[in-house]
Amino acid sequence: MVRRSQFGEASFPGNGNLKLTAEQEKIHELEKKLKDAELERDILKKQSASSPRAVDEI
Repeated sequence: MVRRSQFGEASFPGNGNLKLTAEQEKIHELEKKLKDAELERDILKKQSASSPRAVDEI
């Protein structure tokens, strides 16, 4: 039988949420922002590739 004391109190914090250090929380936040920015970039890239470009007439 595995006991909580073997792995520390943070092993099973409940509700499926990990207890993170401040540094780990920052890393998680930055990874989420990066993922969102990459998704937005990909959407804009697809949009610009499929829309005709306007030609300025002089």
